[in-house]
Amino acid sequence: MSRTAERCWTYGSNIPNPVSQSSVRITKCQVIVPARVLPGVDGLAECTEDLLAPKAAPINCVPIMIRSKSDEDWMVAIIDLGRGPFYSTAPSFELIFVFADDLTVRPFDALISALEEQPLLLEIEKWPDPILAVSFQKPSRIFPGWREWVSVLIHVDDYCVAPSDDLACYEIEVFLAIYVNKQATARPTDWHMPTESQTKRYIASLKKTVFRALDTLCRDSGRTVTRLDSESVVCR
Repeated sequence: MSRTAERCWTYGSNIPNPVSQSSVRITKCQVIVPARVLPGVDGLAECTEDLLAPKAAPINCVPIMIRSKSDEDWMVAIIDLGRGPFYSTAPSFELIFVFADDLTVRPFDALISALEEQPLLLEIEKWPDPILAVSFQKPSRIFPGWREWVSVLIHVDDYCVAPSDDLACYEIEVFLAIYVNKQATARPTDWHMPTESQTKRYIASLKKTVFRALDTLCRDSGRTVTRLDSESVVCR
């Protein structure tokens, strides 16, 4: 299973290592197993397997897919925390946050606060990097009259190149997994992908939320915010 191979790591290290490196002693892996992911609903879960204890049950299991009653359709329940195939197809956007290099800036707290507030009202499952925020089958503030099942994953990287020596920057990548349901039910068959216009609307709300977080972070630091374009914010 290629995904399992990509997600193995060595004991005492969080750095992924390809299984093909024979000199590396792999002791733990991420595996995908059948699981009861909701009451009465079967699916798949991603778990940790200890290769030094092959008879032990997998631990730290997180549901990733659920199966509909038709046995033909599968639904992604939560987006992967690694950088796997999901990233090539998920709705997403990137922002560059440029700031004066004499300013100590860590955008995680500002992003988390903004995600928890109106209109998204997401719950934070993991932080600081990546940030994983979810809404589990709740009434949607973005689509009135609908229920939403949302996972938002945010990576914050500092490897971007600032436009001048007196500036530093972060690249913020935002990925979305979303299903919607017009009915007040939990049945997997009632949940489906949003329309293209609904997806664009949610992405627009996400982008406004991230911009608002960066605006607040900058102003709280006593600096001036400038938006260069739809994908860049300068704080100095």
